[in-house]
Amino acid sequence: MKSTFITGGARSGKSRFAENKALKTGKNVIYIATAQALDEEMAHRIKIHRQTYQGHLKKSR
Repeated sequence: MKSTFITGGARSGKSRFAENKALKTGKNVIYIATAQALDEEMAHRIKIHRQTYQGHLKKSR
């Protein structure tokens, strides 16, 4: 099994890059996001992120 670890700054396009890379493989994918909702802004960003990526990738919490 191959793992790819993608890093980058906040709002740098990591998720979009990772999703595109993962979907091209045609294999099962586990998506791990480590952000914590420590304030209302981050809680909102996490909510939008989950809505955007649900159904595309398998999520692990």
